[in-house]
Amino acid sequence: MVHLMGTEFSVVDRNWSLDKLWHQRLERASFESEHAGRHYHLVEPENRLVARQLDQDWENALQVEQQLKEEYERFSHKQPKQLTDEEKKQILQLSECIPTLWFTETTTHTQRKEIVRQVITSLTTFTKCSLIFSHKPSLTQRR
Repeated sequence: MVHLMGTEFSVVDRNWSLDKLWHQRLERASFESEHAGRHYHLVEPENRLVARQLDQDWENALQVEQQLKEEYERFSHKQPKQLTDEEKKQILQLSECIPTLWFTETTTHTQRKEIVRQVITSLTTFTKCSLIFSHKPSLTQRR
């Protein structure tokens, strides 16, 4: 069950990270539109060409902000906030099938590599011997 909880935490962490990135993008778009609005309001009315350009810039910034908000709404509706009980059950069932898949004679080395890529998120190895490059092109081990 530890693997299942780790998977659940991984999904929640990933969703939280993605949500944080979206909020940063939204904050940046809001800043840009407010900044463009301040520039527009500060321009002298006599400078019609400048005012027209600042007005276009402001409108563009507001459109970008609105589009980003709509994209975020679509994104947030697609993303599950937590795993359902059914999803937890499916993950647990899949984790029990991995050894069977691995040891089946029809499983190729390429497929086994893909299983490893999908299952292992990080790997740390420690060795008792250090590897040293010799003057020759080959690699030697020293214990």
